[in-house]
Amino acid sequence: MLYFLVFLAGALQVAMQSFNGLLQGHVGLLGTSLTTHVTGGLLLLLYILLIRREQVRLGPMPWGLYSAGLWGLALVAGSSLCVGTIGPAITTCLNVSGQLVLSILMDHHGWMGVQQVSFHPKRLPCLGIILAGILVVNFGGQTAVAPDLSGREIALCLLLAFALGCLNVYSKTVNFQATKHLGTASGTLVNYVVASLLSALLMPCFPAGSAAPAAFLQAPVWLYFGGVFGVVALVINVVSLKKISLFQSTTLLLVGQLAGSTLLDGVLFHSMSPLKLFGVLLVGVGMVWDKKLTLSPSR
Repeated sequence: MLYFLVFLAGALQVAMQSFNGLLQGHVGLLGTSLTTHVTGGLLLLLYILLIRREQVRLGPMPWGLYSAGLWGLALVAGSSLCVGTIGPAITTCLNVSGQLVLSILMDHHGWMGVQQVSFHPKRLPCLGIILAGILVVNFGGQTAVAPDLSGREIALCLLLAFALGCLNVYSKTVNFQATKHLGTASGTLVNYVVASLLSALLMPCFPAGSAAPAAFLQAPVWLYFGGVFGVVALVINVVSLKKISLFQSTTLLLVGQLAGSTLLDGVLFHSMSPLKLFGVLLVGVGMVWDKKLTLSPSR
């Protein structure tokens, strides 16, 4: 059941990004970050007060763990920049690659208190299959780079897309550490509070990334559900790290992202293809094979 929930979290992340991409056209980049984190934060607050019937806790915990909100803001801004510059296909592929690389390193060394799973050379074929599936899904029949970009702009965006994948894993791990001090709900709420405050403070400083207050009322209400999807996915991510390895959690999220994006391609853009479905299947096979290897007593 937990594996399915992590898979679902990946699909919800794709839905959140799709909704936020549309919302950005109405309220701007920072406005999208603000509404996403405020919506998610309010939902978490209601969950803590009305369902869990607990006291809201925003501390104490090490100051470095409050940085999760900053990383969340950076992920929203950076991903939007990369998608608009080099296209969603290359952005997703490099982002996924960054997530895989850093999750393997953190698992191997047990960094930041994650469950330690030493890397074994037998896992290389599994990783190769996973990466091959990612390439098939993301490059099958899609154009990658806008024609009017300079070589330097392309290189910087390629590096940024890969770095955002690493940052995604690091941010999730910071959230996990925060939950050890404050509990799952309150620890996650801190992330949304910090990101909301930072977005609000930065909006007057960067008018190009925000919109007038009236624009928030003019945007369709259903676009604001991106924040709902985001908070559900984040809570599942944090809880999963208590039960499974970081690499397995990351891989399941990636499978969910790829499957969700393939479904959205078919439903919204009518571009689902057997090649994309084959790529998702490759990633799933690689993930299952790796799971068997990491759990095998012979290792």
